Amino acid sequence: MHFTLGMYGNGDFFDMKGVCEEFFEKVGMRDKVDYDPNSGKTYLHPGRQANMVYDGKVVGYLGEVHPLVADTYGIGDKAYVAVIDILTVLVFASIAVIAYVSWQL
Repeated sequence: MHFTLGMYGNGDFFDMKGVCEEFFEKVGMRDKVDYDPNSGKTYLHPGRQANMVYDGKVVGYLGEVHPLVADTYGIGDKAYVAVIDILTVLVFASIAVIAYVSWQL
């Protein structure tokens, strides 16, 4: 199960990174998220992408959509995506968040 975020226009990689970090904080992940630039996603710009790593586990990735992909889909502005693996995040989330998600399912 994935939580996917998208952004284009007035924003950049670091804005998307900030959105992801705020999400992680809100679900109770208090430790620092590390970023591994070797995520290898061919549909993302090679120098503007990273895996998000928490406690040694990849919890998602983010990056700028590759210009060729953006052109193919007629995206005129730079676009950014983040994909968060919710099931992996739940391993690290606070008890209150886990209870809420369980109740919603």
